Amino acid sequence: MTDRYDFIFIGAGPGGYVGAIRAAQLKSRVCVIERDKVGGTCLHRGCIPSKALIASVARYRNAASSEDFGVRVDGVTLDWSSCMQRKNAIVSQLEKGVHYLFKKNNVVLKSGTARLLDHSRVLVTDEQGNETEVRGERIIIATGAEPSLIPAFSIDRTTILTSTETLNLEQLPESLIIVGGGVIGCEFASLFSGAGVKITLLEALPTLLGLTTLDELIIKQLQAHFKKRGITVVTKANIQSLTSDPETGGVVATLDNGQTYGAEKAIVSIGRSLNTQNLGLHELGVECGTKGEILVNERMETNVRSVMAIGDITGKWQLAHVASKQGIVAVEMALGRSAPTNFDVVPSCIFTDPPVAFVGLSERLATKKNIEANVGKFYYRALGKALAEGVPEGVIKVVSDKKHDKILGVHIFGHGAPEMIHEACVAMQNNLPCSALIAAIHAHPTYSEVLLEAFEAVHGMSIHS
Repeated sequence: MTDRYDFIFIGAGPGGYVGAIRAAQLKSRVCVIERDKVGGTCLHRGCIPSKALIASVARYRNAASSEDFGVRVDGVTLDWSSCMQRKNAIVSQLEKGVHYLFKKNNVVLKSGTARLLDHSRVLVTDEQGNETEVRGERIIIATGAEPSLIPAFSIDRTTILTSTETLNLEQLPESLIIVGGGVIGCEFASLFSGAGVKITLLEALPTLLGLTTLDELIIKQLQAHFKKRGITVVTKANIQSLTSDPETGGVVATLDNGQTYGAEKAIVSIGRSLNTQNLGLHELGVECGTKGEILVNERMETNVRSVMAIGDITGKWQLAHVASKQGIVAVEMALGRSAPTNFDVVPSCIFTDPPVAFVGLSERLATKKNIEANVGKFYYRALGKALAEGVPEGVIKVVSDKKHDKILGVHIFGHGAPEMIHEACVAMQNNLPCSALIAAIHAHPTYSEVLLEAFEAVHGMSIHS
């Protein structure tokens, strides 16, 4: 007998599991099909494990520099094995949490691979090859993405790694080549350099983070900071080959200009492949884009009745929090509820040390859109809180519409950036002008004062600039 549900989610990552729980909260019968572990890439191979390791390295660096604060700690060392154990424990705890939430909300979890039979039926095949069929009023595809395996780079997962193997390294290498200066590459560069690993970061574009909407001022600040940290940053680096070196047991990267770089291991952090293969999309006639992304409207609907898609596979944003919001929007829209969300206001965070956070347009993009912009900047070195805590490096830049005082974008490099960016998001979501944030009293001494100062600077009124 075929099991019947109101919603079937294919994939239990941050899009699938969040959408499933919201559907269950709204009294729907829900089934989630997952071939691996609940939590997806974010929990097991991305956001959470990397941030756990970043936190460990931050503690190490703080302890090593504690004498600057009048605290003497001798013989500080980093126990990488213990860092890994802590990371694994956190991941395990959160995975159990998702299972608990499924049980609490009566979400049915089926383990196996899924294939669409038609607009309402899904075939589930478990590890033993057993097949079962489930039927749903709506099917929501949330299968995410994986690191691209680029043949030219001879990824062997031992010396030439993807992000997945990197987050499970049993020992710290003495040196690393990181291919790709995007978000993942920059986070890994910051993490491992903080742990004492010699880093060479190779990026094909003229700057790091060149494919983001991050403002150029922030990119320059981060790039300068990396060089100060001893990270070798090579831009316009067109790699001809990345191969294992049999003489040293390490790896060698050769550029098109003949320059070579060697290291013990390499991480390839460019490109992600969408998990849309073998789902039966073509057979069902689900429309996809040129990169294989599933095309959806603002309700997360595909061109096939009752079939929806969310998360990375929609090709819009490869961010866990966007996938989660899309999951909620898909469910609430399907159930006839209003779920207004402005996907033009999406915060992005880069967990380097110091971190980066941004939302909206850069000054360059505003100019490209023929918008006359006002700009406000404020540097952390003038902030009492930053000096007191020994983190004076950083800057914030606000871009606003000169005619209407509308906030177009906020870009931050500095301590606390990922937490502070949400004040800007709420303001932009509600179309608040810069003057509205200036009118709000900001507590002293806090990092959030950089927001106040930058919004004041838009009007040439910053007190401490």
